[in-house]
Amino acid sequence: MQNSIQQRSKNFLCLILLLQLSIVSSCTYKGSIEDRNAIEKTWSTYYSPNVSQQEKNNLLTEEYKLDYVRKINSAIRDSESDLKLMKFEDKLNILIKRYTIDSLQLADNQLNTFEKAFNLVETTSSILMDTDQGLSEILFTDKVTAYGVFNILFSNKSNQFVKENGIWKINPTKEHHKFIEARDLLKQQYIKQYGSSDGAIEGIIHLTTGKDAIWQPLRS
Repeated sequence: MQNSIQQRSKNFLCLILLLQLSIVSSCTYKGSIEDRNAIEKTWSTYYSPNVSQQEKNNLLTEEYKLDYVRKINSAIRDSESDLKLMKFEDKLNILIKRYTIDSLQLADNQLNTFEKAFNLVETTSSILMDTDQGLSEILFTDKVTAYGVFNILFSNKSNQFVKENGIWKINPTKEHHKFIEARDLLKQQYIKQYGSSDGAIEGIIHLTTGKDAIWQPLRS
């Protein structure tokens, strides 16, 4: 009798769990057709080689713009010891910007606003991407945040989209967690290959630019 009661209790708990899981699944926000089309348009416009940088600037999230200005300032003035305290991705991003600023010999007055810096430092289109194929998947985390998935160089990548004042804007530096995990595995392979985190960064920069990483600030 006792065993029978225990078994019924287990069955009841399993049923409750299944119901909870099905409710969570059924409530996952998929986004409206209008939102999905708007995200597709933002993504294809941002990466198009036929669209001006000014138009692309208008498609970027405020969070991205603020973070970009901070990274430009770091690329110009942060010391080697400051950089080495940062996480891998920030270090790599800042050192690549430092290389670009140095190679183009850009002055401070050419970098003192987001628009100026972004227009001169960034390249937003790529021969490795085919915007005609569109996004392979759009993953909503809530009604104003989503991640668009696309193919680049035989692998998948994602960009974050945020609805700001009714307009879907892009943050190309933020990814969905499942793609961050995949890229972390690749990062660990580089670290193992080069012997350290900073060694991996130096190796990646040399592979992509043909030059050594510039650890010292560009301005005193």
